Amino acid sequence: MVWRFLHDGGPVMVPILACSVLALALLLERGWFWVRFLFARDRKLEAALTELRLEPKRLERTRDPVCRLLATAVRRPSDPELPFALAERLLERSRAGLPLLQTIGAVATSLGLFGTVLGVSLAFEHTISSGRMSELTGSLSVALNTTLFGLIVFIPSYVAGSIFELLSDRTAFRIEQALAAIRSRQRSEAARRARRARAEARA
Repeated sequence: MVWRFLHDGGPVMVPILACSVLALALLLERGWFWVRFLFARDRKLEAALTELRLEPKRLERTRDPVCRLLATAVRRPSDPELPFALAERLLERSRAGLPLLQTIGAVATSLGLFGTVLGVSLAFEHTISSGRMSELTGSLSVALNTTLFGLIVFIPSYVAGSIFELLSDRTAFRIEQALAAIRSRQRSEAARRARRARAEARA
C-alpha cells in the first residue's frame, strides 16, 4: 500500500520522501535531547542553589545542566558574565536543528503544492489529448498524493518544532529567573557583610 501510494504520486514523491527521512531523524534527535533534559531536572538542588547553598554530593550526581550552570554563578560571584555565556551555549544546544526542521517542513509543503499543480496540469493534458476521462485518474493521483504527503511531513515538523521552541523559551526563562535570584541574594549578602565590617571597624 505504501509503495502504491508513493508510485502513484510520481517523481515528486522522491524529494518529499527525502524530506520525511530528514525530518524524522531530527524529530527523534531533538525528542531524545528533551526527554533527557527534562528528566534530569533537579528542583531541590535548583532551589538550594538560588539560596546560595552548594551541595557538593548532590552536584556530583546531578545530570541537570541548569544546576551546573547555577553552581558556577554561586561559586564565582566575581565573574557575573560567565553564567550568561554558559546559558547562551546551553540554549544554542536546545535550539539546534530547529531552523532546519522548519525549512524541511516548508520545502515538503512546497513540493506537495508543486505536485498538485503538476498533477492537475497532466490531468487536463491527458484528458484533452486522449479524450478519455479514465486518463484523469492517474494524473489526479499525482496531485492528491503529493499534497497529502507534503502535509504529512509538514504538520508533525511544524508542531514538534513549535513544542521544542516553547521548551527552549521556558528553559531560558527558568535560567533567567534563577540567575536573577542568585544575584539578588549575593548582593544582599555582600551588603550585609559590608555593614558588619563597618560595625566592627567602629567598635
